[in-house]
Amino acid sequence: RDDGADTRRRARVLARLAAALTPSATPDEPLRLARAALAMTLNESDARTRIDVDVGVGAALTDFAPPDERIPVNERLLRDARAVGDRVLRLRALTRLACDYFERGDVAAVDAAIAARADLADAIGHPRYQWATPLMRSMRAMPDGRFDDCEAEIAEARRIAAEVSDPNAERCIEFHRFSMLLAAGRTQDLVAQQAATLRVVDSLPDALWLPTLIMASVASRLGDHQSAARPLRALGAGAAVAARTAR
Repeated sequence: RDDGADTRRRARVLARLAAALTPSATPDEPLRLARAALAMTLNESDARTRIDVDVGVGAALTDFAPPDERIPVNERLLRDARAVGDRVLRLRALTRLACDYFERGDVAAVDAAIAARADLADAIGHPRYQWATPLMRSMRAMPDGRFDDCEAEIAEARRIAAEVSDPNAERCIEFHRFSMLLAAGRTQDLVAQQAATLRVVDSLPDALWLPTLIMASVASRLGDHQSAARPLRALGAGAAVAARTAR
């Protein structure tokens, strides 16, 4: 008798595989796997199965699927995390949702998600979960042009992150500051930030394109368009070859 265990197991495996294959030069495959896993759990009654699937599916959909597709996944993850009493998982869901709402342009929902995440991180009370709060506030300040506020929030994120050994914290903070300075048009600060940003992204095995993008962005802002264009053309050609090879 099939009590649904095989379907649950298959959904979990597909979701984890989709997440493991992300990022991909050909994202259609992990997206297909993620959507298949999600479809298997639309009427699933077991919260732990839904959670396992939504963690993997949400990772696969990030950056490659529209926010209106990601939001229901992460909202379900938030509900289930709350139901099973997993506060760290709630933090993950709220972080995802803040970004999803931001991309959709729902400012009120962004503010609510950031506030809820901040309260929860403070309730847990560990800097490992608190450094992201000022970073997300900086993210929120960017579209309003409040770049001095961004700098203050980034400094606070650095202060909190210094209390823990978390390479991901430094990576997120330094890359965020680079992006903020790029958006702010603060070219000299951007030049000074380049070395720290290159250092933290160098440890990412699947992001070989990031150093090229960082250096090209700085060269472009300095007006050296030839130096900016050359590596970008090579990067585009390499991506095209990778896409053809993966087919």
